Amino acid sequence: MRSKPSTAAIKDVFGSWFDALVESGVLEGGARQNTRGIQCHAKDGHLCFSLGEKTIDDILFNMGLRHEREPSYPESALRADFKVGDILIEYFGLAGNPEYDEKTKMKLELARRHHVRLLSIYPRDLADGKRLESTFSILGACPRITVFS
Repeated sequence: MRSKPSTAAIKDVFGSWFDALVESGVLEGGARQNTRGIQCHAKDGHLCFSLGEKTIDDILFNMGLRHEREPSYPESALRADFKVGDILIEYFGLAGNPEYDEKTKMKLELARRHHVRLLSIYPRDLADGKRLESTFSILGACPRITVFS
């Protein structure tokens, strides 16, 4: 362990431990299971913490929309999943989990209080192409979406 590179060195060279593991070929398929989802990279290289986030990131990329990952809510340490222009995007993929639902309520209240435009996406939205097209229409463009069952 004495010869193990420091976290700072790994971050400087690879960006993160996850990226170092992916580049070294240690992670089969470039992904790993976490307690809350499958950590992986989107088409544009963004790190995603679930397959739902990756799906959304890939849709934004395919739509040609510049987007930011993990933007902060105003006056808070809480973070959204994405930001496109002035719109925050949240994927509420663990809806139904009491602890997660409490955090969801806090985020919705922050958005309301600070007049933040918030696009909320739930797993049911990702499973229905028409619903997903309608959901993304707030961004001013309608993606061509194919849902595979």
